Amino acid sequence: MSSVSADLRARLAQVDMSILELKLRLKSLEDNRQSIQDQLDSVVYPILTLPHEITSEIFLDCLPSPDVGSVEGPDVTEAPLLLLHVCRTWRDIALSTPHLWVHLYLNLRRIPKEVGVHGLEKVMADWFLRAGACPLSLSIYNRGNQSWAEAIRAVLLRYAPRLQSISLSLPRLDFQRLVNIGAFPILETFAVAFHSDGDEEERLEILDTAPRLRNLLCSEGAGPCTFLIPYGGLSTVTCESLSPDDLFDLLLCAPSLEDFTGCVRDEEIARLGTITHGRLQTLRFSDGCYLYFLRLLHLPALQNIHLATTIVTDECPDFFSFLARSSASLRRFSTSAFNTLDTDQFFTYMPYLTDIELFGPPKEFLLDFIQKLDRAQDKLFLPQLQNLALWDYTLDVVNAPLLQALTSRCTGDEESSILRSFRVDALPSYDDDDESQTTALRTLVEKGMTVFVGADKLWAESKLPNTALANDSQVN
Repeated sequence: MSSVSADLRARLAQVDMSILELKLRLKSLEDNRQSIQDQLDSVVYPILTLPHEITSEIFLDCLPSPDVGSVEGPDVTEAPLLLLHVCRTWRDIALSTPHLWVHLYLNLRRIPKEVGVHGLEKVMADWFLRAGACPLSLSIYNRGNQSWAEAIRAVLLRYAPRLQSISLSLPRLDFQRLVNIGAFPILETFAVAFHSDGDEEERLEILDTAPRLRNLLCSEGAGPCTFLIPYGGLSTVTCESLSPDDLFDLLLCAPSLEDFTGCVRDEEIARLGTITHGRLQTLRFSDGCYLYFLRLLHLPALQNIHLATTIVTDECPDFFSFLARSSASLRRFSTSAFNTLDTDQFFTYMPYLTDIELFGPPKEFLLDFIQKLDRAQDKLFLPQLQNLALWDYTLDVVNAPLLQALTSRCTGDEESSILRSFRVDALPSYDDDDESQTTALRTLVEKGMTVFVGADKLWAESKLPNTALANDSQVN
């Protein structure tokens, strides 16, 4: 019996020893863990040392562009939702940065119908709560078979006082159920697109009152005259397609309009007599636009024309007559439409241009243009030109005639007669090591001209340095 007890006590002592060893091992691991944690805690992440205000500004730059954002709505792989899942500090900063949450894009195809009005309102309330008191921007997209008109109406009614921008892409029948929503006191931008189902003759009255409405964007069957809205304060209108008479109605209803972009369809004109608009400064005609309606337009304040459509031969008299009526005020012209027109036809009626952009000019046109640009050849050609940009350059190199023409415009009797900047996209045969070209271009810079050889970018979107000569590979 004593031997059995001794054996059990020996086994128990062995187990106790194993437990002690494990405890000592566990204690060692815990001490090691704490040491590593202390070292980790002592690591300083430079990004976390920035003031929260600067981090907030960086976060704002991380937001996806509204033009290229996901059509599926908020995405956890993009800001602002992504910023909530990096670390506690970033989460706190993101949640305390109201401007991160001012825009909400809802794709109703992804939301179950069972969610209903109250569910949709809760989604928006949770999102916009983080925006604090900031003005809001709301985009709603629905191309499904289910109608969300009731829910959308409730949402718009609730947030109308705070909405600064609204974008609705819905079936037309849904728009017909959104009439007389109410007042939008701070609304500045209204964008609409819809299917062509429903009564297309009916004009929809959605915005009863919008005293600050300035920008209207219409696409996919929607036109500026589709809606009864406060036109009086509009300054910018973009329309995918409209008839000549719709454009005339818009000009008559929007006396403050300054900027129009769109495509005018080839339809018979019912209106008689010339229409004068005293505020319109910018016209942008997209591809496929017909220009014969210009014979009825008089725009004494017109300063900018962008032409991306082909000029039909029969339209030339109307187009040139329109340019002649606008020549006194016209200052900036950009085009990708050349057809068989020569430089005389293009620029005779625009003698006071200060800015020109040519997109993909044919070689023959470009050679003739460069020759006329040389003041030694023609002193009266575009005497006030100050900024020139050539895109899709068709000549192989910066050739001698071009350099001579640019050099001839480095000086002038008046400040307004000096070419201030020249920009051309990457040239096929441009070589950083070609000293003759580089030297010639640097000579222009030394004379005060801004010269840039680089990637395609519109003048309206670019800020050239005061004195610079560069290309994508940093010519020095």
